[in-house]
Amino acid sequence: MKEKISFKERLVIFTKYVGDALIPNSKRTTVGNYLKRAGIKEIPYFSYGMITYFTIILSLLICVLFLSQAYFANFPLLIKIIVTIIAMLALSLIFYGIMLLIYKVYLDALIFRKIRKMEEALPDFLAALSLNLKSGQSSGVAIDNSIQKEFGPLAEEMMLVSRRIKLGGEIKDSIKQFLSEYDSRVLGETFELILVSWKKGANTPKLVDRLVDNLEVTRYLKDKIVAGVTNYKIFLSVLAIIISPAMFALTFYMIDLIRSITGQLVNVSDNVVLPLVVNSVRINDAHFITFSTIIVICIAISISTIISIVKTGSVKESYKQLFFFAFSSYIGYRFFMWVFEIFFKLFAI
Repeated sequence: MKEKISFKERLVIFTKYVGDALIPNSKRTTVGNYLKRAGIKEIPYFSYGMITYFTIILSLLICVLFLSQAYFANFPLLIKIIVTIIAMLALSLIFYGIMLLIYKVYLDALIFRKIRKMEEALPDFLAALSLNLKSGQSSGVAIDNSIQKEFGPLAEEMMLVSRRIKLGGEIKDSIKQFLSEYDSRVLGETFELILVSWKKGANTPKLVDRLVDNLEVTRYLKDKIVAGVTNYKIFLSVLAIIISPAMFALTFYMIDLIRSITGQLVNVSDNVVLPLVVNSVRINDAHFITFSTIIVICIAISISTIISIVKTGSVKESYKQLFFFAFSSYIGYRFFMWVFEIFFKLFAI
């Protein structure tokens, strides 16, 4: 007797089918390899399907809001249907492309973090490789015996390299295939020197020891530089989360204060001749709040980017920091708006 499939399970299966249908057959291998580089072993068909649902619903809502305007009230129903279909298709494609671009940026960040972890584990791996080579082991055996779980992503990649060698592949080709998948100058130059040493018959263990020393010195200098810029990081963080929101919030109430003063002067100038012309301040409060909110968030994202570049050399490793700074600056702006509102009311300014 067949088991009945629940509605939830059917919905999950159908969503996966939708996500699967959206990936062209010619791109499946490329997509799979790209996800594996990011540490994702299976293609997330369900996530792709959910993105499709989201883009369709968002496009439909925008079309409904757009067509509900008074401008389209007298349009025939057939025209509205045609416009809705065309607009939905166009918006769905645009939003789907944007979502895929965001997802690609997320995968790039995961790949970058994976590369950083491999670079951090590289000195330890090379130290183990040097010991195995000094014991008289062949290159392939030395690589296989140097793999330890503590090396994280580097251990996984070296296992793949060792597996290719065991299946009859050349060491040079196996390592070059590994290097071609990751854009890392440290990994590339290190393994290229080792390959040249093996090819020329040089003293590879001695070369590996020197590489380990150089990598350790580089790591030490990098940590020292990061520690040296901690004060600048603190100052920039305070600027993004506290100072910038506070200044824009204070500006809003200063504008309101100037508006009240100029309003009184305008009323006085109606009865008294003044040597200057006074006009009232014409600034829309809602527009200013929207503008200042956007500017505060942009400043926070820019500062977060600067901090990430100074600290790690790239934005990809600290992508989560961007959202933290943006959210914190917005909360800070709303907080200072509330504080200055109470302050100006308390002192009747």
